[in-house]
Amino acid sequence: MSPLSLATVATLALRSLSSLDPAVSVSNPPLAPLDAAGMVGVTPEAIACAGGTAGSVVQIESQLVEASGLIGELWSAVEADDAAVGSYREIALRSWAEPSHPDDVQIVSGVAAAHAAAEAARANVRTAAVASLPDAPRAALLRHIANAHWRVPTEFKVLEGDVAFWSDVQSAIIAERRAQRLGVPLADEHGSLLSSIRSDPAVQLAKAGLDANLAAISAAFVETDVVGGDE
Repeated sequence: MSPLSLATVATLALRSLSSLDPAVSVSNPPLAPLDAAGMVGVTPEAIACAGGTAGSVVQIESQLVEASGLIGELWSAVEADDAAVGSYREIALRSWAEPSHPDDVQIVSGVAAAHAAAEAARANVRTAAVASLPDAPRAALLRHIANAHWRVPTEFKVLEGDVAFWSDVQSAIIAERRAQRLGVPLADEHGSLLSSIRSDPAVQLAKAGLDANLAAISAAFVETDVVGGDE
């Protein structure tokens, strides 16, 4: 069986979307404002590391209530992205034993376009969520979000750094955990790097924010979502 055309991929994606609850739309998305915040990386941990408080959660929720259209667009874009990827997987399975087809490039481009649209929608919601925060916390929060994928202590993520820097930090954390587990000294290069990071004022401030405010921020996320859902 030959691979399907891009038009077929789009049809399958739209069919998947049309099977959803008809009461749900861009203007009535199935996402509470703070659920949308979490989807774009504005989490309790990120807010606490950025110096936010429970009051920041109220600000963020208020901003996203006003941006409900953007949340609807996010929901639609993510659903379309998921549908496009699912359709592509179906095509890949059906054409596994077949040679490549000229439509393959178009299909991949279609999936890439859906993914790009979802990422753009996430960026729009993220921008709206943090719009009312003061400059310094907003910048720290956005850095934390940008670094969220690195496997390092969450307070480290407020720092600026390129891929090489974060790769070194991640390796140092792995080495530190291994040294602690085995009861052996940590290599000087790893120890020096981690010591310099932990003594950085931005990291110390982020750690203090976590210790002081994370519990209250997490509670505010739950309470605000519950109140918003009852209205």
